[in-house]
Amino acid sequence: MKKRALVFLAMMLFAIDAGAQVVIAPPIVFISDQLPYGTFVVSNVSTVPQEVDIKFKFGYPNTDSVGNIFMDYNDSTGSAKDFSCASWLSAFPTKFVLNPGQEQVVHMSVSSPDSLNDGVYWSRLVTISQPQQRFVGQIKSGITANIIFVFRQITSVMYEKGNLATGVQIDGFHSAQDSASVNLYADLKRTGNAPFLGTVSIHVSNQNGDIVYANEGLIAVYMSFVKRFDIPLSKLPAGNYSATLTLSTNRSDIPPNQQLKMIPVSKSFTFTVK
Repeated sequence: MKKRALVFLAMMLFAIDAGAQVVIAPPIVFISDQLPYGTFVVSNVSTVPQEVDIKFKFGYPNTDSVGNIFMDYNDSTGSAKDFSCASWLSAFPTKFVLNPGQEQVVHMSVSSPDSLNDGVYWSRLVTISQPQQRFVGQIKSGITANIIFVFRQITSVMYEKGNLATGVQIDGFHSAQDSASVNLYADLKRTGNAPFLGTVSIHVSNQNGDIVYANEGLIAVYMSFVKRFDIPLSKLPAGNYSATLTLSTNRSDIPPNQQLKMIPVSKSFTFTVK
């Protein structure tokens, strides 16, 4: 009997991950009109040679009305014409093979239009890697599988032009309760001519002023964004509460000299748990 081969393509999309075949550094590359060049490093942390392909694509993290985060590559807000630098970017090399433990420095340059308003323009840097040698396994007698694991890692390129300012405003806040948790929703909107890249924190206090819940994390607001906090009901007995939301531009993953600073924004809200 002749054997049949089935090909499976496994595609994984993520930023830098412990299970990745290659690692990209830094997570954000900054280029400017004053220095229109940049570099990043691709490292093969696997045990087999990897084929690597570099592409640029416009997109940004977005949310739906209930705060579920997704990467918006479909330009649902029509913003690519105003903010995309993907078509201005060039990289060398864009295709290469990395042996185990090997690194490749990729050089980037930007050629932007002459009549460009001050601001930050951006692109996703898509690094696609797959083993040079395919894994072949047998599913059952007479059938083999050629399994190709393709990893897509998404990092960022920021092109800065002229005078820059970033900011974020809190347009609204509301709560919703279900059988397991209280969900707090903050409606955020970017201001200024640059994305807001910073941290968001929330502190929830009971009627006695005791903090019963606190959370902090990184956030990126490119357009508008719904930030959701899911708090287990076990932490919030029935009663009235006050929540204070604070946003600042301090980030551990961006060097201080590349952070756009603003005065932290803070706002308090009240809500009731039944």
